[in-house]
Amino acid sequence: MGLTRWMFAVGLVFALVLTISVLQSGTAIATSHPNEPPDCTNAVPSPAAIGKNNKKFVPVNLVGVTDPDGDEFTISIFSIRQDEPVGTGKHAPDAIIDGGTAHLRAERDGKGDGRFYQIVFVATNDSGYSAFCQTLIAVTVAKGNKEPVLGGLDCNSAKPGCVGF
Repeated sequence: MGLTRWMFAVGLVFALVLTISVLQSGTAIATSHPNEPPDCTNAVPSPAAIGKNNKKFVPVNLVGVTDPDGDEFTISIFSIRQDEPVGTGKHAPDAIIDGGTAHLRAERDGKGDGRFYQIVFVATNDSGYSAFCQTLIAVTVAKGNKEPVLGGLDCNSAKPGCVGF
């Protein structure tokens, strides 16, 4: 056996002995796992619904977002849409985005079936991983305690009229 093959064989035996020794000693071998993005599975608006129809803005925060790695995270609202036309004049727009807080107008069509707002947001942890999330909040129908009905979320709440993004 040549010198090169002999050194290769010794190196393999040494690596095998070192591996067995480390495993028997209980010493942990450092491994790397990727950081996970925040989890929006349980994201909900707070308050859970808007029960008045007084045309005033209601601050809505997003709660229930967690980070599986325990990292700190921030929430930034990307867009707000609704299933009824946006008000006009002094009652427009129907939503204002303020970082991680949505200010939603407590308003609905009196002849309609209730209003839903969809809040689309991004949760980003300190490691730079992000999750795109969404949740719904209703402006309830006061008459007859009827549940609101979700229609097409066609209107951009931050612009007067009913326009897309």
